[in-house]
Amino acid sequence: MALNLAASSLIMATLAMVGDYSVAAQASHLRSSSSHAERPSKPVNRQDQRRIIEEIRDQFNELDGLYAQAIQATLKRGCFDAELFERLPHHISMTRALEAALRGTIVQPDIEEAHMGLRRSVAKVRGRLVQLENLLLQAHETPDYFESDIDMEGLKALADHSTRHLAKIA
Repeated sequence: MALNLAASSLIMATLAMVGDYSVAAQASHLRSSSSHAERPSKPVNRQDQRRIIEEIRDQFNELDGLYAQAIQATLKRGCFDAELFERLPHHISMTRALEAALRGTIVQPDIEEAHMGLRRSVAKVRGRLVQLENLLLQAHETPDYFESDIDMEGLKALADHSTRHLAKIA
C-alpha cells in the first residue's frame, strides 16, 4: 500500500512541478517575443527549479529500485502481492500520461538537462511497471495447449533455465 501511495503522490507532484515550469517557460517566450506581454508577478528561480527536478528524478530512481525489488521478490516467491498489483494498470496509465506531459513541455535551456534526466527516470519506472504487469498476466492467464512431438522434459528444463536467468537480471 505504501508503494502505491508513494508512486501516486510522486506522479502528482511531478505533474504539478512540470506545469509550473512549463508556464514559466511560456511566459518567458511571450516576454521575449512581445514587449507588451504581461510579466509574471514573481520571478522564477532556475536554480531552485533544477534542484527540485533533480530531487524528483532521484525519487523516481528510488521508486524504480523498489519496483525492481518487487520483481525479484515475485520471481523468488512465485506468487504476487495482491495489494501491490491491485492498482498496477492505473499506475502504468498515470506514468504514461506523465511521460506525455514531460515530452510536451516547453523547457528553458538552463533546466533542459535536468528535465531530460527526469524523463529517463520516469521511463525506467514505466518499464518496471510494465515488467510487473507482464509477470502478473503470465501468472494468471491459462496457456493454450497444442499437440506436439516436442520433448516436454527438455522444454521444462529450458523454461527453468530462463526463469533462473530472468531472476538474476531483474
